[in-house]
Amino acid sequence: MTTRIFNAGKGRALKLENRGWIFVMPKRVFQYGEISPAPSITDLASGFNNFLQLALELPFPLTSDLIANIDDGKLTFYVYGISEVTD
Repeated sequence: MTTRIFNAGKGRALKLENRGWIFVMPKRVFQYGEISPAPSITDLASGFNNFLQLALELPFPLTSDLIANIDDGKLTFYVYGISEVTD
């Protein structure tokens, strides 16, 4: 899963930290566990042409049983993240 992150503000985004998670759960209870490797912290200039890509790899095998439970509505596939910046 890849997400593009850009700074739509007027100034430089300082100490930008991005984190993301992928889970399959029966109900919406978001878990914010440790990130491995640790997230990098960077500055990001403003403008739509300056962007970062946050890439998440599936941390578990996507089995046929898991897909069947998602299709049946017993489980939900969640991808979510947090971007924090010092302004």
